[in-house]
Amino acid sequence: MKSAQAGAQGVQLDANIETMRQILDNLMVFSFEQEALLLDFKGIRINNPAYPKQLKKQQILKEHFQHIDDSLFVLAMNNPMISEEITSKLTDIEFDINKALERLAQNELSQGTASQQYVMTNTNELANMLSEVLGNMQEMANLSLSPNGSGEGMQLPDIIKAQEGLNKEMEEGIEEGEGKPNQKGKDNPGENGKDGKEGQGEGQLGEEGSAKLYEIFKEQQLLRQQLEDKLREAGLDKKNAGMLNEMERIERELLEKGFNRETLRRMNQIQHRLLQLEEAVREQEEEDRRTSKTNLENFKNTTQDQNLRAKEYFNSTEILNRQSLPLRQIYKTKVKRYFESVEN
Repeated sequence: MKSAQAGAQGVQLDANIETMRQILDNLMVFSFEQEALLLDFKGIRINNPAYPKQLKKQQILKEHFQHIDDSLFVLAMNNPMISEEITSKLTDIEFDINKALERLAQNELSQGTASQQYVMTNTNELANMLSEVLGNMQEMANLSLSPNGSGEGMQLPDIIKAQEGLNKEMEEGIEEGEGKPNQKGKDNPGENGKDGKEGQGEGQLGEEGSAKLYEIFKEQQLLRQQLEDKLREAGLDKKNAGMLNEMERIERELLEKGFNRETLRRMNQIQHRLLQLEEAVREQEEEDRRTSKTNLENFKNTTQDQNLRAKEYFNSTEILNRQSLPLRQIYKTKVKRYFESVEN
């Protein structure tokens, strides 16, 4: 059951990623055509015989954008990453397109081109938002840290459970040490203070205590390495570099300070941060689970219907049915640079 459910969620997420790529692709087509039309209107007079033809092009572009709007609406139904900010931006663009049509139809050329410029600015912002969402979706697809992950080695829940076990062993070692007389304290009672409990001086560890501490060190080091590998596979190692550095610090303190309450506090903090990471993944999975059973088939059918509508809107199967490729960083940079030049 769990395996089948995870498979359905994976299929849904892959479909969402492919749809988002196509939406971004279509948004680029729309923005280039809108820019070209804006330049045409800036270089034309109201009494030019071509003016009505240009106005018709703006109406067609409105229909093109409506297709993008519809596609995002469908995607938002089964993907919580489509935020209210994105839907609000869609509303802004649609409003500006309608305003541009209204003003241009009333021969208010300068006001109409101003509205077209607002369309371009908001399209730039929408493209940036969607590009970020696509990146997050791809990270989620690659994330093998989830409870249902199929990657090799320890998964995130295993790491969390193992960390919890190490924390308990650490606490037990501290309590055992506190229950023993401090050898240094015997020789010099004045020294049986903070070091007796916090430092747990090396003299009181004994052979058994040292062996236990070394085992905790080795397991703590292994957990950090396993987590680092998983984060690197998912492209999340840089975002969680602070947590990995803190785990290395814990390893050093285990060797330098032995059973120590400050080290235990750091270990408990790592446990908390691991739980936060797991919760972030779980929330996305829960949302996908609620929609995967009811929306998977409908999503596929709707997408097929939208492709037919897209052909009507764009009057070209070549534009919408071209191969969708992941947005490379160089492409994102070019698109961003393009929009910045349009705004200036």
